[in-house]
Amino acid sequence: MTDDQNRTLLKVLPILLLVALLLTGGGLYFAAFQIDLLLHGESATGEVLANEAGDSTSSSGRPAWFPIVAFETSEGTQITFRHRTGHSPPAYAVGERVAVTYLPDDPEAALIAEGFMNWLLPLVLLAIGPALIVIAVRAIAGARRRLAKSS
Repeated sequence: MTDDQNRTLLKVLPILLLVALLLTGGGLYFAAFQIDLLLHGESATGEVLANEAGDSTSSSGRPAWFPIVAFETSEGTQITFRHRTGHSPPAYAVGERVAVTYLPDDPEAALIAEGFMNWLLPLVLLAIGPALIVIAVRAIAGARRRLAKSS
């Protein structure tokens, strides 16, 4: 690699490192939420009130549909939330009863209990983020070593 290419890498790779750190942080945040739900969450039965079209689209160009779910907490409070995962076509029919997990101190942060699917986002982020960190750090070190060797 030329010195100009190495200098360009040293300008671009910190951006990749920042993105990797953000992905890892997001993965840790969502994993901590899932762990909190696992340890402290309560269960309820909810009902799908509607399916709301999201901004994202599937590979077929159709919108992802996010279920709007209502449930009652153990204290009798009525909660309505939008599930964080969308599907195309919709995964749940309006009127369908679903298992819900929520935190008693923050019941609006509820999820449809989908088992492994609830762990998919944090697992993907925690697989990609640290891998990109390793790649970026190694590439930065390599570019610095090559520049030092050429001077």
